[in-house]
Amino acid sequence: MKEDSLPHTINQITNDDLNVCFITAYEGDKPKEENEAANKNLERDLRRLGYGFTKTIGGFKYEDGSIGHEPGYKVAVREPDPTSFIEEMMALGNKYNQWSILLKTPGEKAKYIRTTGPVGDVDVEFNKVSHANPIDPKTFDAGYTQLQKDVKKNPTRAFKYEAGSDEDALLTLTEAEYNQLPEYTEKTGGRNIKGGNGWIVYHLTRKGLGLDIVEGKL
Repeated sequence: MKEDSLPHTINQITNDDLNVCFITAYEGDKPKEENEAANKNLERDLRRLGYGFTKTIGGFKYEDGSIGHEPGYKVAVREPDPTSFIEEMMALGNKYNQWSILLKTPGEKAKYIRTTGPVGDVDVEFNKVSHANPIDPKTFDAGYTQLQKDVKKNPTRAFKYEAGSDEDALLTLTEAEYNQLPEYTEKTGGRNIKGGNGWIVYHLTRKGLGLDIVEGKL
């Protein structure tokens, strides 16, 4: 199997052919040992359902500015009908007493969808995917998602979802990040990387995430 990576994850969550879910069994008020055991049980449940997964870290910012972290899983699968995937992910969220799960299905926006309380209600819908640096809390307002393997290997690489508006591009960078990008060269794969008035193309997003482009390929 090819090792998962941040650019691969970005491609998955912006690909309209895939069902993607970020889920955890952690609960903030539970002891670490209980949370770790619950996550192990969630791993077993995912395997029994036939799903592969990648381990992730969900970072979130408390009201006092401190940062919390919850280990979790990214599940991505291509299915003609996402109904069973949605039902199974929501059932797992409910089983492990999660307020909501982060879900992206073909043709739909990414969203936090409730799995306890008013099950099926949408908490937040997202239009934008942009860079977040876990080491610099100023780069995210509420939280970020990072692959667990990048915590030590590539600690500044993560992404965040943002609500934005319906007019916003799906893939965006901050103005400062945008201004730091190189001018067009043949190595960008023939794309004008500064065109589009804020509409960020495939390669541009990856450059903004700190991923080098060599001859148009990552």
